[in-house]
Amino acid sequence: RYESVETDRAVALLTRGEAKVRKPLHKLCEEEVGRLLDARVGVGEARRERNSILLDVLYSAALRPKEGLFLQVGDWDAQRRVLFLRRAKSGEPEVAMVAKKTAERIGEYLEKVRPRLCGSSGPWLFTNRDGNRMRNHALERIMTLTARAAKIPRRLTAYDLRHASATHMLEAGASVAQIQRFLRHRTIHSTMFYTRVTRNRLIESHRRFHPAARRSRRDAARP
Repeated sequence: RYESVETDRAVALLTRGEAKVRKPLHKLCEEEVGRLLDARVGVGEARRERNSILLDVLYSAALRPKEGLFLQVGDWDAQRRVLFLRRAKSGEPEVAMVAKKTAERIGEYLEKVRPRLCGSSGPWLFTNRDGNRMRNHALERIMTLTARAAKIPRRLTAYDLRHASATHMLEAGASVAQIQRFLRHRTIHSTMFYTRVTRNRLIESHRRFHPAARRSRRDAARP
């Protein structure tokens, strides 16, 4: 009982005030993200590949949806595996790195997929068949259909990929300071929001696995 009360108090202290600032995260585990990226939705093979790679880039680089949609072909630096962000939230040019596998997919997309969508017309990296930039409503539609195809039974938005990217890095051991730089946050306060899920998971793990916590449960169960 003591263990339960103290842990509940810790949860309250760690999460106090956060609900007033932001809505709860739609938590995506790594296995669910894998299913999302493996799913293929859209009319025609080229569109299906474009949609999958777009979601992969949003997750790998932890991009905001607008940052991904405003990427141009010239913003991709294949040698350094970085994207130059023209529409960063800060209003200043920034860079975002991607994983090696994602970089390989971008290369294949530029070589084989994008020409089938719009030929060589338009500057946009993720383009429709007319060579125009994709719109946010189209991205959110892709996210909805992909979640359905991946059998994830809840509403997701493209922004959830950014949340998931930060949370998974924290759970893997990255520091808050490293996550701040990865997410391109100006202040640490914005980054601390992403630690809420990880903190709650840590508390739950303590409840389940710490010897003292297990003894407390056994003692409480004795007649």
